[in-house]
Amino acid sequence: GQTWHLTQMWLNRKLLDERLELKFGRMTVGEDFFSFSCDFQNLTFCSAQPGNLVGSYWVNWPTSQWAARVKYHTAGNSYLQLGVYQVNPKYVDDDYARHNGWKPNNPSGTTGALIPLEAGWQPRWRGLPGIYKIGAWYNTSNGDDLYLDVNSNPRGLTGLGPLERSGQYGAYLSLQQQVTGTANGRGATVFLNFTQADRNTAQLDRQLAIGVQYKGPFEDRPQDSLGLAVGATHNNGRYADFVN
Repeated sequence: GQTWHLTQMWLNRKLLDERLELKFGRMTVGEDFFSFSCDFQNLTFCSAQPGNLVGSYWVNWPTSQWAARVKYHTAGNSYLQLGVYQVNPKYVDDDYARHNGWKPNNPSGTTGALIPLEAGWQPRWRGLPGIYKIGAWYNTSNGDDLYLDVNSNPRGLTGLGPLERSGQYGAYLSLQQQVTGTANGRGATVFLNFTQADRNTAQLDRQLAIGVQYKGPFEDRPQDSLGLAVGATHNNGRYADFVN
C-alpha cells in the first residue's frame, strides 16, 4: 500500500534454563500483551483489545515503537511479564508514517511510557489446553479530561480547555479454553475478553467480547474453522455529558 511500517526489529534472549526472557527493540504491544488471534473480520474480536479503546498510545500491529519486555516463566504453565513501550503520537500520525514509518529512527515528540503488566496461566482441562490472562497498564503521558475544564468545571459550559490528567490506565481479562475434541486439534474453543480503560480520559472506556470457534467441523478438512462471536463497546458517559 501507500504506507510501509517497520513492524518488528527486536532481539529476544533466554536465560536461567529459558525461564527468563529479555526482549528489546522495535515491537508492537499486542504481540506480547493481550495477544489474541485475528480470525474474525472485526476489530472487536481481533488482536489486543486495549488498542481498540486507547489506540492513541496502545499501538498494535503493524505500527511498532521502541520497547523492552521481561518475561519470567514461574512454572511449566504460568508466567509473569512486564514491558515498557515508548509513547509517541508521531508513530500513529498518517502523514509522518507515510514517509517515515519504515525507518528505525527515534522521532522527537515522545510524551511518556506505556507500562503493561500481565500474568498468564496455561492449564489443561480434561486434557484440553486453555490460556487465562489478567493484566493492567499505566501510561505516564498526560491525558485530557473528557468532561472537566482547567478549573474542574464542566468544559461543555465554560468553553475552556480540558483539565490535564496525570497518567492514563486500565485493566483487562482474557480467557480461552478448548472444551471439546482433541488437544490442539479438532474441537470447540470458547473465549471471553474484557477491557476497562480509565473513565477520566478514554472516550471508549470498555469492551466485552465472547465467542466460540470450532476447528475442523468436517473430518476431511481439519484446518477449516467456524466461529460465532458477540461484542459490545461502551461509549464513556462522561464524554456524552460533555457533548450534551
